[in-house]
Amino acid sequence: MYRVEISFKTENISNDTIERISTETDKIFAERNLQCCKKGIGKRVYIEKGAKNDYGNFWSAFFALKGSPWFIDNVTECMWYNETPKDLITGFLKA
Repeated sequence: MYRVEISFKTENISNDTIERISTETDKIFAERNLQCCKKGIGKRVYIEKGAKNDYGNFWSAFFALKGSPWFIDNVTECMWYNETPKDLITGFLKA
């Protein structure tokens, strides 16, 4: 099962800003028909829906996030779970 776990800064940042970042991130994944299965302050988990194009949709979301300064400036960790063991892709997103 494809899954991504994202953590955002929570220290020295307002709750409103954390909520705005989380909402924008939710929107990017929802636009690609991927669902958020866990929501928390500064944390999100998105999973596949079992469609053929889920893999491509995740990578489309990753590239959209990679080009979003509000995301890059506030993400602390992004863990991608593929059919292989997990991969930390935070460095890729921030590069």
